[in-house]
Amino acid sequence: MTVLDKYDGVITYEGLKEMTYMDQVLNESQRILPVAGFMTKLCTEKFELKGSDGLVCHVEPDTNVLIPVNALHEDPRYWKDPEEFDPERFSPDRKHSIEKFTFLPFGEGPRICVGMRMALLQMKAGLVAILRKYSLELSPKTQIPLKMIPGTILATPKGGLWVFLQQL
Repeated sequence: MTVLDKYDGVITYEGLKEMTYMDQVLNESQRILPVAGFMTKLCTEKFELKGSDGLVCHVEPDTNVLIPVNALHEDPRYWKDPEEFDPERFSPDRKHSIEKFTFLPFGEGPRICVGMRMALLQMKAGLVAILRKYSLELSPKTQIPLKMIPGTILATPKGGLWVFLQQL
């Protein structure tokens, strides 16, 4: 019995919450290709940053700090085989071992994206609505490996992302 069967084919909030493997797939997708490759934070008080290489950086108030989300998500110090798509990284057994502040698709802490839960629900509901009626196949028009348009704020594939939908 699938989650949709349990809810008589209706996409519900409760049903979406039960689709835990889809959460893992979405998390791994966002790790490999976050929507925003970087984020900025404004320093509000004098702070000392210590890098893993021993480098110390003093940050003054009103300084914008750029956080390289892509670099964190691809760093082999935090992710084994970072170029591999592995949703099991986010399984209940393994997600506790993810080092804090190394997975930032929506930011982290008190200023995490306020729309995170809504965005995740919309992604899941949209995927369920499509996948229950269609199979997807990548079109040859899509360039593999994906190359992003440089200089854009949001991840935008060069030439677009083309798929064929086949009704089930």
